[in-house]
Amino acid sequence: QDTYLRHAGVLALTASPAERIAAKTLTHKSPAVRLAAAVVFRRLNSPLAAELLADPDPKVVAEAAHAIYDDPPITAAYPELADLIRTNPKATFPAARRSIAANRYLANAESATRLANYAANEAVETPLRIAALEALASWTQASELNPVDGRYDPLKPADAALAKAAALPVAALQQNPDKSIATAAAAVSKNLGIVVSAADLEKEILDPKADPASRIRSLDALQTVKPDVFAKLLPALLKDKSPEIRAHASRLLS
Repeated sequence: QDTYLRHAGVLALTASPAERIAAKTLTHKSPAVRLAAAVVFRRLNSPLAAELLADPDPKVVAEAAHAIYDDPPITAAYPELADLIRTNPKATFPAARRSIAANRYLANAESATRLANYAANEAVETPLRIAALEALASWTQASELNPVDGRYDPLKPADAALAKAAALPVAALQQNPDKSIATAAAAVSKNLGIVVSAADLEKEILDPKADPASRIRSLDALQTVKPDVFAKLLPALLKDKSPEIRAHASRLLS
């Protein structure tokens, strides 16, 4: 636990190959050892740091996120870092903030969906929901500065269609009672050219191939946008093939 001893241990470990370090530390019972491993992977710029994103200790996860994202970044591990907000939506603020940014840098369809689902999750802290919305709002914009630490790290414009498809239901957050969330959601709609349509929401809700989380998000949005259509649609969803949809519909009817 001693800081000086841990620093000495990190220096000693950096002399070994990353694979050997991983074999000895990833499942070690001591969180301090696993945290030290994250620091070592950072010094070695090793993608093995991503293995620690699933660690049960939040401090280890946060250190792994720092290792992957901070300068110099381990871009090969960005996909695993980006997925953190999906696999662990309760990750600490520093880890989640870097996961959100990694999704913006990857800027693919999966990233857009993760950001939209995370922004719609009411269990997530408001500042992080806003950060996810801001990442979606900036989807088509270029920036020379990193959104987390401000270093020079150019961010390229991405395909608006990808973000628009994922963020459609998020536009309903403009009706959120929290003004800061509503404002951020309005920026997403404006920048991506989203107009909330009950027909579009209904289409996604009834699409059995769509991601269940996206369908649920659309269903919640429909309740706000078009309550009468929502009421007619809800009973049929109790027989949907997706257990997630059936469960959510049941909760809404109860």
